[in-house]
Amino acid sequence: MLRRFEASMDFLSLENRSVVTPREVVRASLSERGITEKALALDDVAIITFTRRDLLTLVEETGAHKVKAWCGRNDRLYRGVVGKDRYILTQSLYGAPNAVMLLEELVAFGVKKAVFLGYCGSIREPIGIGKVILPTDSIREEGTSYHYLPKGVSCHADEDIQNFVHKGLRECGIEPYVGMCWTTDALYRETAEKVRRYRSKGVLGVDMETSAVFCLGIYRNIRVGSVMVVTDEFSDSSWQGGFSSEKVGATMRTVCKTILKQVGRIGNL
Repeated sequence: MLRRFEASMDFLSLENRSVVTPREVVRASLSERGITEKALALDDVAIITFTRRDLLTLVEETGAHKVKAWCGRNDRLYRGVVGKDRYILTQSLYGAPNAVMLLEELVAFGVKKAVFLGYCGSIREPIGIGKVILPTDSIREEGTSYHYLPKGVSCHADEDIQNFVHKGLRECGIEPYVGMCWTTDALYRETAEKVRRYRSKGVLGVDMETSAVFCLGIYRNIRVGSVMVVTDEFSDSSWQGGFSSEKVGATMRTVCKTILKQVGRIGNL
């Protein structure tokens, strides 16, 4: 028998400061090495992937070097330089909590603009595997964002970052689908009813991080953008995966190169 439980409190606290802060956690995790604050300082712009393969593509394209001061806390954090522009490259684990924890730590040490290079499923028939979605905003069906913004508040990407990314993609021959996405914590509860419901609202795809990182951007007053390559397709009654498709890999490599070309513009925002 299912029992109903009404939570006595909302997730959101009106108190801004947390007992545990990202700055303190990072410093504590590296305390035995005696790392200085100066050594931990990061640059304004961060490009964040969700796979090792994509991170290495970015590193190889730029000759970026590992930020050794962060080793022991984040062993996949690199610093690259394009012209006079310095930026951070790193990889997040999948899921809203992981992406937000990573971004909180980056922001605590200097990041002010972040672009996530991710993957999603398409819920609209014209958008096939290997296509690109540029999200404007996202339906909040994950738990992390509700610790940052109240229920009912929409979350959106930074418009300027998305415009730069859009322009860069077009210059590389990619015409992205632009619009709303749906972010969920429950990979195995993406039901046919939900697919139909969100498709009827104009939603393009489904992922596991976007709404949370957009909400954090709004809360922390930083600029956050995102671009996603479609890895799988949903219909009302079936699912088709294409995670290992060469089309997906080739498209993401182009996306990575495109973002690197926009680093200077994003950094000057």
